[in-house]
Amino acid sequence: MIKAILFDVDGTLVDSSEAHAIFFQRIFQAAGYVVPAREDIRKLFHLSMVDALQILMAGRPASEIEQLVTIANTVVYPAEFQKIPLYSLEVVRKLSKTFSLAIVTSRRRIGVESYFAVAPLQSHFSTIV
Repeated sequence: MIKAILFDVDGTLVDSSEAHAIFFQRIFQAAGYVVPAREDIRKLFHLSMVDALQILMAGRPASEIEQLVTIANTVVYPAEFQKIPLYSLEVVRKLSKTFSLAIVTSRRRIGVESYFAVAPLQSHFSTIV
């Protein structure tokens, strides 16, 4: 018997590829680096922020990557560029009436909060990991 349903955020509850690319470009711009092309960033979408920064900063010292991570914590995530898939809000609402729902994601807390800013469904999820 199914008791709970687990969701990832990116590519499931929200299409954040455009917001993700803009966010990374803003990080590089704020740090004064050459801004990577959106397509280069999109190829790394499946990676954590730190892993993506390491690839985009290939050959640069770890201290520079750490600096970018620090800067990333000050850059506003462009949540307005996230797209909510058709019917996903309705599906989450209906499923939450029968099952416990949880989010399991590699997103940082602020990233999950940005999803809830465009899809006010937090009350439907009992757990966020």
